[in-house]
Amino acid sequence: MVSRAILEAVNHADDFDWEMRELAARLHYPTDPKTVLAYQLSLLSLNHGVAIRSLFAAGHFPSALVLIRSQLEKHVRSEWVRHVAEKEWIELFTSPANVTATRPAKFKSISILLDALDLKFGGDHGATYREIKLGSMPLLHSFSHGGVEAINLTVGISDADAIQYLRTSVCLSFVVAANVMSLATDSEPSKLQAIRQKYDHCIS
Repeated sequence: MVSRAILEAVNHADDFDWEMRELAARLHYPTDPKTVLAYQLSLLSLNHGVAIRSLFAAGHFPSALVLIRSQLEKHVRSEWVRHVAEKEWIELFTSPANVTATRPAKFKSISILLDALDLKFGGDHGATYREIKLGSMPLLHSFSHGGVEAINLTVGISDADAIQYLRTSVCLSFVVAANVMSLATDSEPSKLQAIRQKYDHCIS
């Protein structure tokens, strides 16, 4: 049975997510293929966050943590599309599906995308992508493929640890929402920060 503390954390995170989505829905976005693709990938990442919280509320912690990897990967792909992807790749990926195509549209590996983003930005910003590649992804890979971390979670997890994992997903959702809104022509970062401060307890 899931504790009241975890259920309350999930409910607060849902409220946080709803307010961010409501703000994002009021904005206006360019309709060029690159922006549309980056937006849709970010939306997939946010929706993974919804699924993660549902699984936490049901007490299915290993299954929830498997999805954190997918949530992060969709965010990385969105950032790569927005900042690095070549025009030819965008055209290939946004063209009508063709099951007989000799060059099916597919993303490069996450490791390659992270390296490209690191090279693009450099400095502290680039270091963030290096940290994801060297630190976060190996752990999340272990969760996804039945490593010792995932196995340990099948025999019990403390409320404190569960809530900390949940906060990791919620924090990622905030980063993704901020990136989505920065795509808009009428972005309102001050309003997003006000929402962030209101729900600070959800991510820290």
